[in-house]
Amino acid sequence: NTKCINTQGGYFCACIKGYVGDGRTCVQGQPIVVATMSVLMDVEKIKSKLGSIEAFQELFHASVARALGISHGRIKDISVDTDSTPLKIHFRVVPSKDKTLRQTEPSAAEAIVVLQQELRNPSSSLRQGNFGDYAEVAHIEDYKLEGLTEEEELGLVEKIISWVPKPIRDAIPSSVLVGLLGAIGLLLLSCLSSFLFCCLRPKKVRASAARSAVGGDTQRRAS
Repeated sequence: NTKCINTQGGYFCACIKGYVGDGRTCVQGQPIVVATMSVLMDVEKIKSKLGSIEAFQELFHASVARALGISHGRIKDISVDTDSTPLKIHFRVVPSKDKTLRQTEPSAAEAIVVLQQELRNPSSSLRQGNFGDYAEVAHIEDYKLEGLTEEEELGLVEKIISWVPKPIRDAIPSSVLVGLLGAIGLLLLSCLSSFLFCCLRPKKVRASAARSAVGGDTQRRAS
């Protein structure tokens, strides 16, 4: 699924049709990117400037989405590890749910490549914008592509709960429904196990009693 060519000081891989990638890895479909950004800045300095870590997260969210030219909702699960040095930001970049936007916005794999370029380029919109002081001392520490997209995950959930009446599906979140179905499944399995145990146990007892009776008759005849 990959065609690679050598470049000065490295290599670059282009993905064949049906796959997307970041120049070194190709994944089928529209992958999710799970990434960690390191920011070499003191937490207290960030708090004194922005007021809180939550404000820092919001600034990161808005600035990165704008710099990458992607929808705000495509950057998810942002968390800041304030106990580490340097400070670490964990986040995910997901595919657009809008099929039309998928034609114009970069994929998650392309977005992470662009983000690395934006961080390295002093004249980039990310370095020149409100997040500039932090972007200047930041880099992508690690990231990975995950092949199962949110769309595929949602499709799997929909299949699991498809038999549930629509009014119930509309009233209860899908994630809660899946959990309830799992709990009900375990309960039914437990009941079935108990039922089989109760049904099979008397047969064994009766068989044992019958063998004892036959043994007793045999002994009486012998005597």
